[in-house]
Amino acid sequence: MKSKPGGEPGLLIDSSPDYCHKSLEKSLKRLGQVYVDLYYVHRLDKITPIEKTIEAMAELKNAGKIRYLGLSECSAESLRRAHAVSPITCIQVEYSAFCLAIESPQTSLLEVARELGVAIVAYSPMGNGFLTGKLRIPGDFTKDGDLRAALPWLKEENLAKNLAVVDKITEIAKAKGENISTAQLALAWLLAQGDDIFAIPGTRRIEHMVENLDSMSIKVSAEEEKVVRVLSQAVVGGRMQARSGYDFADTPPL
Repeated sequence: MKSKPGGEPGLLIDSSPDYCHKSLEKSLKRLGQVYVDLYYVHRLDKITPIEKTIEAMAELKNAGKIRYLGLSECSAESLRRAHAVSPITCIQVEYSAFCLAIESPQTSLLEVARELGVAIVAYSPMGNGFLTGKLRIPGDFTKDGDLRAALPWLKEENLAKNLAVVDKITEIAKAKGENISTAQLALAWLLAQGDDIFAIPGTRRIEHMVENLDSMSIKVSAEEEKVVRVLSQAVVGGRMQARSGYDFADTPPL
């Protein structure tokens, strides 16, 4: 992704081979490195056939500038086509107790990823902070230009219903004892979905990082997993990415 020409607000999606090369060179220069461990296509532009994009990334890999290839918010078919060109190590996609879109029969993305042996890097595993239990009123997420105010989950008409889901998850955490927080249970639940799931919670404070790491030792029973999954069905508002037009993106045939 790159800034739009002329300083126009927003980002321009570009997954062309030329931009793959240019973007990596800029990143290497900023980082002062000769290679990166993992290079993602964060969004597919829906114009460039995925095969062309991956061919460019494979060239960079063969040149020693990339170790592993990744995709983000791709469709199952895009993943399959990409993997046929060069092995895809992981896909980055929104996944949490509030967002199970990756599992749905409509996307089949989790199913295909597991078929191909591709790992899942789950972004927004805390539901953009909602699953911490600390977003209760609009004032908690409307200060200083907080972009979360635009989230459908946090809209006035959806807030109360979604808070009810969070509160029930909090009750499950409290029932487990040992001072387990809502956030820890949410992370533990996600990690319980499989050894191929890797959560990337945003963390600014050391104490939150420690709390997140501790969630790895929390065991979620089959019954608790099921209860949280049922609760997730009551979430209303939809995911923000669905409004971008680039979620689970396909590309034209080669």
